[in-house]
Amino acid sequence: MRKQLVALGLSATLLSGFVGLNNYYVTSAAVAQSASEANVVYSIKTDKTSYKPGDTVKVTVVVDSFDAAKNGIGSTVSTSYIQSLRSSILGCQLGIILDSTAFKSEPTVTDGILSGENNVNYKSNELKCVNENVAHGLFDYTVSNLKLLEFTAVLDSNLADGTYTIKPDTNYTKFAGAGLANSEATYADYYVYCEPISIKVSSSAPKISVNGSMSANQTVAGSASVVISGDFASVTVTKPNGVVTNISSTGSGTFTEPGTYSVLATSSSGVSSTLTFTVSAVDYIKEAGLRTQTSDGVKYILGISPTTTASSLVSKLSSQAKVLNASGSDISSSTTKVATGFKINTTYDNAVYTVILKGDINADGMISLLDINTIQKKILGASTLDTNQTLAADVNSDSRVNVSDIQEIQKHILGIKTITQ
Repeated sequence: MRKQLVALGLSATLLSGFVGLNNYYVTSAAVAQSASEANVVYSIKTDKTSYKPGDTVKVTVVVDSFDAAKNGIGSTVSTSYIQSLRSSILGCQLGIILDSTAFKSEPTVTDGILSGENNVNYKSNELKCVNENVAHGLFDYTVSNLKLLEFTAVLDSNLADGTYTIKPDTNYTKFAGAGLANSEATYADYYVYCEPISIKVSSSAPKISVNGSMSANQTVAGSASVVISGDFASVTVTKPNGVVTNISSTGSGTFTEPGTYSVLATSSSGVSSTLTFTVSAVDYIKEAGLRTQTSDGVKYILGISPTTTASSLVSKLSSQAKVLNASGSDISSSTTKVATGFKINTTYDNAVYTVILKGDINADGMISLLDINTIQKKILGASTLDTNQTLAADVNSDSRVNVSDIQEIQKHILGIKTITQ
């Protein structure tokens, strides 16, 4: 019995200090092939997954789970028998191997039950810790989140971009424990398991392009398509009005409001890049060969040809507008004819225009005898015209609705003269 204790670095004094425990079985470590087979599962964790050269990496090693009674233990004692015992981790030695390329200086141990000054040894990029007196209490079969060690290590400032490992030394690491065995000194192995981890090191900043160009302070007309490429963790766009928009989830966005924008993209390792650009206003209505006028505070749009469909008008306006019918429904993708009284909502400047189609007095999107009849009734006093109808009925643009307008419509219907929209 004493030979086993000495070999594991445990003291007989430690064990005898547990009142009522007269005999023990003592365990050493064997490497398990998976976490499900292990009695002790421990893990290496870092404060981040990505870093830049010269960063300080905080590393924590914790026991995720400890179960003396798992089926995987190499013992002649049955699982049910061991479950009747009270078990504990009483001693531990731990080896953590740091990538020699990434870490050039000695790490600094800051916390953990193995962090005592006399317990730690660092040599050839391996941090070795031993504690003969962990004595982390008695546990009924399981324990988790036991912090063994916490340390910081500084990445080489000239480190190349890449992936680097921090891994356990499975040959060195051992966990020792004891349990009451009803006067039996039964030997068992604790199976241990730990996955190596990788950290990403990158000094590269994300790339920002606007309409395919990465030039700074560029000016684009009407619409800017922002795309972030490379490694990015967060992307924010500050708009001309000062509102900050987050596009981290997609790394892309389209912006049409005129003014100056600022994009900030940050990689997962904390390297940032910025780009400023300006969107200049584009008069898509003018570009489409249409015109506008304002009367009594109402904006009107003119120049639309009869029988023009809603979808073709949206296309003519470079998809920078929506078409709403007389009831306010969005018909932008339909083949409905655009008629007098419809609304055009320009998305690039959020303006609303009322459609005036010269000659389309009855608002059906066409010029026909029905429109002549409507004017005749107005002239005879049999009916009145609203503001939109009045503007549409003034075909010759003399600010009056009379027989001359009827004649212009007749010429249009006969193909003699087309009404100028």
